[in-house]
Amino acid sequence: MITAERNAIEKLEEFLRENFRLDQRINAIKNRKLYSIEIELTRRCNLECIYCYNSSSKNPGIPDFDFDLLKRILREAYNYGIRSITYLGGEPTLHPKISEIIRFTKEIGMEEVVLYTNGTIMNEILLDSINSYVNAVVIHMDSLNPDVFADVHNIKRGSSFKHFEAILNNIHCLKSSGYNSRKLRHCLTLFSTTYKTLENTLKWAIHKEGMLTSIFIPVVMVGRGSQITQGTLLSLDEIRRAYEIRAKNESRPELLLLGPSEYFKQYQMSTCYIAVDAKVHSYAAIETCFGDLLERELTYILDKNFDEMSFSNCNSCSSNCISKSYCFGTIAAIYNAGVSNMLCWRQSTREDSYI
Repeated sequence: MITAERNAIEKLEEFLRENFRLDQRINAIKNRKLYSIEIELTRRCNLECIYCYNSSSKNPGIPDFDFDLLKRILREAYNYGIRSITYLGGEPTLHPKISEIIRFTKEIGMEEVVLYTNGTIMNEILLDSINSYVNAVVIHMDSLNPDVFADVHNIKRGSSFKHFEAILNNIHCLKSSGYNSRKLRHCLTLFSTTYKTLENTLKWAIHKEGMLTSIFIPVVMVGRGSQITQGTLLSLDEIRRAYEIRAKNESRPELLLLGPSEYFKQYQMSTCYIAVDAKVHSYAAIETCFGDLLERELTYILDKNFDEMSFSNCNSCSSNCISKSYCFGTIAAIYNAGVSNMLCWRQSTREDSYI
C-alpha cells in the first residue's frame, strides 16, 4: 500500500475512533455482538419531509414507544453488551417523556446517547437533559435556503419561516447553554433538491456553527421516499461531487474512503434498529423484521440473528476497492432496491487523486 493511502486510512481511523467508537465496534463484531441500537421513539413529527422513509406526520396513527417497555429493552440491551443508544423519530423530542428517557438511558450505564432531531423543539427541561446526558446531537437541516427548506418539508412558505428560525435559534440556545459545538453533528437527505444548495448548507454547519461533521442520508424508496421520482435522484457524478464537497469543506479528504455510506462499515455491522412498534430490524428503512420485543427478549433476537443483522455475509463491493474496509455502500438502498451498490462511484472509476 502506498504511503498516501496508508496516511489517509490512518487519519480516517483516528476520526472514527475518537468520534464513532470504531475500536469498540470492531471488538463487538469479533465477539459476535452488536454494539449500538437505534430506537424510533415516535412516528409523530411536526414536519412532513417528502422523502421520509417511515412516513412520519403530525397524526401517524401509531402510539409513541411505551416508556415501561423501553426501560425493559434498555436493561436487556445493557446486559447483552450494548453501550450506545441513538434516539430517532419521527421527531423524538415530541415523545412526552423524552427527558426521562434520556436520563434513564445514561443512569443504567449506557456510555453513549445520541439524539437525532430536526431542531425545532427546545425547552429548559430538554436543554438540561441534553447537557447532562447526551453525548451527541445530530441536527437535521436539509438546506439553509428557506424556499428549499419549505419544499423539502412540504410546508407553506409562510409557516416554514417559523420552523426555519426555530432551528437556528435552538442551536444558538444549545451552544449558549454550554453544550460544545463539537458534540453537534449535521445531517441532510441527499437528492437533487438539497444538492442545489449543498455547499452553502455545509459551510453553515461546519464553519459557522462549528459542528463536528455532516452526515449524508440517502433517499430510500420506502414510505414517502417511494414517491420520489427517478428524476430527483442524483447521478453518479453528482453523488461523487457531493462527497467531494463535504470532504473539502471539512478538510478531511480521508472521508472519501467511506464511499457513499451514511455511516462507515463497522457502524452498520454493529448496530440494529428498533421501530416504535417494538419490531427489531437490522437497519433503519430495511423492512425485514427479525423479532418482536413484545414476544421475545432482545438478547434472544440479537444472538439468534447476528449473521443476518450484522450483514456478515454481505459482499457486494469490488475486491480491489480501496474503500472496502470502511465503505458499505448505501446499505438500506441496496437491500430495498435489490441492486448491488448502485450509488457508488468506486465501481466506475479508479481515480484516487484525493489521497
